[in-house]
Amino acid sequence: MIADISAKLAEGTTGLTNFGGLVLAALVWQCRNQRSAEWLHSVRTGDLLKY
Repeated sequence: MIADISAKLAEGTTGLTNFGGLVLAALVWQCRNQRSAEWLHSVRTGDLLKY
């Protein structure tokens, strides 16, 4: 009984960790894209002094 509960908890935390990792990766990727888009725009407009 206790083994079943702990196994379920382990599965649950693994699922949460994977989901959290995916969310974090998506946020980092979005942030990096935003930064590179801003950087490209500043290069095009010649406003690179801000960085």
